[in-house]
Amino acid sequence: MAYVIGFTGLSNSGKTTLITKVTQILCSKGLRVGVIKHDAHGHYKEAKNTDSARYMDSGAKTVVLSGKVQVVRFDIPLVEPTIEELVAEMPELDMIIIEGYKTSVFPKIAVFRVAEQTAILNKLQGGLIAIVSAIPYTHWNKNIPIYGIDDSMGVAELLCKEMKRSV
Repeated sequence: MAYVIGFTGLSNSGKTTLITKVTQILCSKGLRVGVIKHDAHGHYKEAKNTDSARYMDSGAKTVVLSGKVQVVRFDIPLVEPTIEELVAEMPELDMIIIEGYKTSVFPKIAVFRVAEQTAILNKLQGGLIAIVSAIPYTHWNKNIPIYGIDDSMGVAELLCKEMKRSV
């Protein structure tokens, strides 16, 4: 089973940039990594006037784009799948990185750039294993490591250690 880790933070905290860099490092080490992004507000749409967008607009409940390079599936579910259900669909991976889902049971890394974004720490459920910050920050729990916003290598190394420990 894949090791699952959540990255959580408020909008514009640097989550996507950090996840992208960490994913590149993990993949360069030979790990099979997947990413699940929570679209809690329904902002993400297929680009207008593409064939897939036109199919979805016509009422199709599922559209699959298939080719040699990738398979992309768009679904309109009757009920939003749980994060556990989504993770279960990726059994072939070594690690799954989740962006969002701050109330999930999975361990998390909090990410923030400015002091106001530290409020995310009060909203988390599941174990906090690290903080990534662009500002000087001291957490009340000294056992939680704090990484700089540009220390993607340090975060990747932490995830490798956590993955080994979880086996």
